[in-house]
Amino acid sequence: MGIRNFEMFIHSVLFEIAPEELAKYKRDCRMWAAYAKKAKGFIRYLTVRRLGLLEAQPRPAGQRLGLLEAQPCLSGRQARPSGQRVDCKNQYASVYEWKAKNFHDGFMKKHHDWLVSKSQAKVKVLGYYNLKTAQDIQG
Repeated sequence: MGIRNFEMFIHSVLFEIAPEELAKYKRDCRMWAAYAKKAKGFIRYLTVRRLGLLEAQPRPAGQRLGLLEAQPCLSGRQARPSGQRVDCKNQYASVYEWKAKNFHDGFMKKHHDWLVSKSQAKVKVLGYYNLKTAQDIQG
């Protein structure tokens, strides 16, 4: 992996999508990606399917999550005993990478409402996630 000399901004939206809506969602994703590709500062777009994770084990008070530990996917379901698999069925994330947050913000201000109005899939938004790289990456 090479060195990046900028702090990349990543915006991700987690959706729950019924199987019968998946083809429409994929078409909507292609539409959003086509507009994003034309925007200044855009790096790439991808769609990912969320997999079930093991719930984090209980830890003493004040102990932080480790780098590779994940919070469980509950999607409104009741929590299961620690260490059991969690159901993330029908969950997908749209992930956009930008050179900086201001490029993302400009794209969203200009296109978001219009693209939402043109999207055909019936989806349930489970969460929005804004991330940025903490440091340059070396490999």
